[in-house]
Amino acid sequence: MGAAWIDLRPGADVDAALDVLRADGPGVLYARVVPLDDGWQRIELSTGDVGPELGDLLVTLLQTSEHAVRAFLAYDYDESGAEQIVLDGRAATVTRVQHVRIHPFGLAAAATEPPVLLDVPAAVAPGRTWGRGQVLNGPESVAALADLYGVPPEDLKRARRRTRRPGRLLGVTGGPFAPWLDALAIAWTASTGGRPIKLRPGPVWREAVVKYALPSLPGRWLVFDEELVAEPVGLIARAIVQGQAVLHPLYLPTGFPGWRVHDALDLRLPRTSLATREEAEPAMRHLAAAIRARALPHFATHGTLSGYVEYCRAGASDPYRLHAQALTEIVLERFDDARASLDTITSMVVPRLYDRTRPAGLGPARLSGLAAEADHWRRRLAEDELGAQADLLANVPAQRRRLGLPSAL
Repeated sequence: MGAAWIDLRPGADVDAALDVLRADGPGVLYARVVPLDDGWQRIELSTGDVGPELGDLLVTLLQTSEHAVRAFLAYDYDESGAEQIVLDGRAATVTRVQHVRIHPFGLAAAATEPPVLLDVPAAVAPGRTWGRGQVLNGPESVAALADLYGVPPEDLKRARRRTRRPGRLLGVTGGPFAPWLDALAIAWTASTGGRPIKLRPGPVWREAVVKYALPSLPGRWLVFDEELVAEPVGLIARAIVQGQAVLHPLYLPTGFPGWRVHDALDLRLPRTSLATREEAEPAMRHLAAAIRARALPHFATHGTLSGYVEYCRAGASDPYRLHAQALTEIVLERFDDARASLDTITSMVVPRLYDRTRPAGLGPARLSGLAAEADHWRRRLAEDELGAQADLLANVPAQRRRLGLPSAL
C-alpha cells in the first residue's frame, strides 16, 4: 500500500490541489481532507499502488501550488520492506529532506525494488548509508525535518533512535513509519477527517449501481464510490464492499480508515470491465442477484449484535475474530463471556509468538499488539464493566465520520 500526507497553508484552494492529484494513473487513489490548527489543512492519500506515480504526483503538486508546503510519503512493500520520503515544497525546487528505504532482514538490497524519487535533489548531505538501511537520514536530515514541521529536534532524534533497526518494525501496517509519524504529529488515520474522496478512477461504479442494481433491491441503501450500505445503519454497518458482504462493528477501535473486509462474505462476482455505465450493466445485475441471494440473508442472520457474536464464534480459530467477539460481548453486557474470550485470545496468541510455522499475516508485532489489546480490555473490565462498554460506544461517532455514514440512527 501507499500513503501520503500533504500539508497546505491557510487559505489554500483544496479543490485545486485535489484536481492536481486526480491525474490518471494505475490503481485506485483516495483522499481525505483533515483540518489542522491555525487554518492549515492536510490531504491524506491512500492507494494500493506502490509505484513511483504517487511520489511524482506529490512533487507536481508541491511545484505548482503556492500553498502546498510539505509531504510525507510512505510505501509498504509487504515482504520486500518499506520506504518513506519527506518532501520540502517551500522553495522553487522541491527537495528530499528525508529518505529511508527499509529492507527486511536477510534480504539483500539488490533483491528488492530500488528507491523511488532519487531524481529529486536532496536538501542535505546524506548520512551514513548501508545496503539495508537509510538513503537520507543523518543528523542534518533530522534537523531539516524538525525545521520543516516545526517540531522539537529532540522528538525526531528519539524517533531516529527507535528506528535504528527498522526491519524489526515490518509486519504491521504503518509500523516502520510510526515513530516518525508520531514525532511529526501525523495520524496514520485521522479521526477528524470526513469520508474519503475517490480521486481515481471515475464514478462509473456509483452511477451504474444507481441505474441497474438499486431498482431491483429491497429496502433503502446509501450509495458511495464503491460501496452500498444498507439502511438503517445501527451499531453494525452492513455494506457491500469490493464484491463482499461486510459487517463493520462501529464500536470497534480501528487503526485503518476503511471497511473491515478481512472476514467478509465473498459474493463470488465475475470480473467485468466498468469503463462505462453500459458495459457495467451485466455486472450490476449479477451484483443485485448476489445481494438478494447471499448478502441479505447474511445481514439478517449476523447483522445484529447477538448475530455478530455467533458469526465470530464460527471463526474462533482466528484471534482477530475472537477479539471482535470479545468486544461485542462487552457491548452486550455479557461481561463473563467477554473475559473468557479475552483469556482465550491470550492462550492462542502467546504460543504463536515463537511459532515459525504461523501464518505470514500473524507476525510477532501483530500478535504482541493483539495480546496487549486483550490485556487492556481485561483490566478495563476489572476496573469498571460499564465503563468498558462506554469506551467502546465512544468509538461510534468517529467511525461514522470516517465512513461517511449518518451521524445517528
